[in-house]
Amino acid sequence: MYGFKIPNTNICVDYWDDEEEPQVRFLTHVHDNRLQNISNVKDTIYMTAFSLWFLKYIRKEDLEGEVVCLSLNKNHRLEGACNGDITPFYVTLIDSNHCPGSVMYLFEGKLIQCSIINLLSIIPKI
Repeated sequence: MYGFKIPNTNICVDYWDDEEEPQVRFLTHVHDNRLQNISNVKDTIYMTAFSLWFLKYIRKEDLEGEVVCLSLNKNHRLEGACNGDITPFYVTLIDSNHCPGSVMYLFEGKLIQCSIINLLSIIPKI
């Protein structure tokens, strides 16, 4: 399975494994290798309007969770968790020119800094 979860947060990108805690999930594009188990997700999934259209009308996916379409090149304020603390963060969708509806996500805010600081604290000092 492709995708990842940003360490120490509840933010997942193309990652659909079942988690006990609610996750903030993002879909980058609608190739088959990014969609395994997506229909089982009960969390909110953020994606482009084209991706939602493709999933509903071309692939006929029946998604259990809520789907929110985000606009490209706009800063969107969302909430996530870092080490259990709810905190706002910002995400901007940037056209990746990979296939129709495909995007890269730019995450910003204390939530992402928290994740990076936690990662740096476990890297051995040289």
